[in-house]
Amino acid sequence: LSRRARSLHGRHGQHREALAYAQEAASLSEAAGDVAGLIGALNSVALCHLFLGEAETTRSTLERAIDLARQHDEAYSYYRYLPNLSLARQEVGDLDGARQAAEEALPWARDHGQLETVGHSLSALGRIAIQQGRFDRALGLLSEEIDTGEQMQALGQSADAWRRLGRPARAIELCREGVDLARRERNRIQEGYLLAAEAAAALASGSPSTAEEMARQGLEIAREQTHARITYACVSVL
Repeated sequence: LSRRARSLHGRHGQHREALAYAQEAASLSEAAGDVAGLIGALNSVALCHLFLGEAETTRSTLERAIDLARQHDEAYSYYRYLPNLSLARQEVGDLDGARQAAEEALPWARDHGQLETVGHSLSALGRIAIQQGRFDRALGLLSEEIDTGEQMQALGQSADAWRRLGRPARAIELCREGVDLARRERNRIQEGYLLAAEAAAALASGSPSTAEEMARQGLEIAREQTHARITYACVSVL
């Protein structure tokens, strides 16, 4: 059930359908006393809520998963899901809590060679730095994230930092590189994020017609994927 939820959620953008599978997996794992299975299912539940735009439910679900992992010495799950908790805390405005979660995950991930978790932790810290206006710091973190292989997400966030630094042309270059990569890898969600970022950069560069075109392309993906966050990012440009 958890695998089916991840497939629907990650590959097809069917978040409501995925949520039902993930919730059933969590119920069955809890009834069977399968703590590791329950933690993983709760993470899937939380991610479905995140992409549906339900930030507080995302945070509370991940807090429960992390607490269970801590109580039962499930170290791998604990550190692996901390960057997700960081993102959830950012979504509800808790930047201090978000930073603490990402900073706790990062050294463990480096020590254990978990490059995906390293990348997600750096991404979380980069987002926080952007929100705090520390753009040079953000660009350094995101450059390191690219080195871990998490390129598409880092390109979009780097573009956001360059736009806010008053360099929209550089932001557009990064977005176009990211969109090309997302299309080659058939990653529709990252393509949508990058189109939204390019739209914002185009608007900042004084090209409203290009901005509208990119935003409408991103919005089409957002509707296809039932993705609230991409929808908001695109609509804010139109």
